Amino acid sequence: MYVVFTFVTTEWRSRIQRQLNESDNRYTQLATDALINFETVKYFNAEFHESKRYFDSFQDYKKASIRMQSSLAFLNIGQEFCIRVGFFFCLLLVSLEIANGERQVGDFVLMLTFIQQIYSPLNNLGSYYRSIKQSFTDMEGVFDLLSQKEEIRDQPFAKKLLHCKGEIEFKDVRFSYLPEVPVLKGISFKVEPGKTVGIVGKTGSGKSTLMKLLYRFYEVTSGSITIDSHELKDLTKESLRKQIGIVPQDCSLFNESLLYNVTYGGVAFNNEKTTYKETRRMAEWAVQQAQLERLTEKLPESLETKVGERGMKLSGGEKQRVAIARAILKKPKILCFDEATSSLDSSTEEQILGAMKTASRNRTTFMIAHRLATIMHADLILVLKDGKIVERGTHQELISHKGEYWELWKQQLNVIND
Repeated sequence: MYVVFTFVTTEWRSRIQRQLNESDNRYTQLATDALINFETVKYFNAEFHESKRYFDSFQDYKKASIRMQSSLAFLNIGQEFCIRVGFFFCLLLVSLEIANGERQVGDFVLMLTFIQQIYSPLNNLGSYYRSIKQSFTDMEGVFDLLSQKEEIRDQPFAKKLLHCKGEIEFKDVRFSYLPEVPVLKGISFKVEPGKTVGIVGKTGSGKSTLMKLLYRFYEVTSGSITIDSHELKDLTKESLRKQIGIVPQDCSLFNESLLYNVTYGGVAFNNEKTTYKETRRMAEWAVQQAQLERLTEKLPESLETKVGERGMKLSGGEKQRVAIARAILKKPKILCFDEATSSLDSSTEEQILGAMKTASRNRTTFMIAHRLATIMHADLILVLKDGKIVERGTHQELISHKGEYWELWKQQLNVIND
């Protein structure tokens, strides 16, 4: 009876434990999400809404926790009840037999000792079984995680990209995040090593998707992308991404020092032999290239100043310049600027453009931009519309053609004149 009760109750507690884990994950996620996005919460006066969501999820967790503790108490009481009842009836039977003269008093002592010796391992058995069941419950989550397949995996025959020249070619590339909504519809172009390509187009035309495919965040639906005549799928992700530097539109920073964020992923990042002095010298050079000296001068601890959660102590333009410094310090053969000057004022933008031109020297460079002035110097400009390249050429060629690019140029000139 004791063993059956223990097994049944422990199985019941396992189900409660799963519910408790789900509730714990839910309310922890809500708390983290609200704290990370505190600016959005405050922008929309949603403190009460987030507090209520957190309180409701915490109530679910509290109920599950109470059920868990109650089940443990029920299990312990039930086990003790089974032991005491069995103990009572065994000794009662021996006492009756002694009273009838069938046994002697020594048999009572023998039975008492015997039962104690039996129930002591049974208690341990119950504890061990509970521990084993808890371990299996925890292992389920681990196995679920391990069963998740990596979407972008290296092929068994993948080779490293060494001595990258930077020749890139898109061959009839098609891609869609959802099967029914195509994003890129047959993109084809070739970039010679060391050339600069500007990519323009309206929002949703697929500009940033091109860079995500180049970095192998996703695989192309059809067609191919090659670097130095090697298809991306034939290269290891690590060696490919070492050759590409990205300056994203929204730069994410760590709650560490400015020095750490600037040098993150740089040449000395994975080199244990690089001294602090050398790392700082590299960082100072990158800071100078990205026009960040004024920021470091006003910070209380210069490069050692912590930038806060997600870089909250820096302005949008300062964060973008940190991203530029980080990309410059990586020294890649291919540079991708995804709206890298969108948060900068006009005077700072001119300075950054000079730094970007310097950083782009002898490197294959992609520049995604809404401000056409930032890509006027590009060797090739691609105009995207609805996932297709509708125009290509230099700035002067596209202006003289008076097509889609000309329309975008006129709109920006009207805005400036207004």
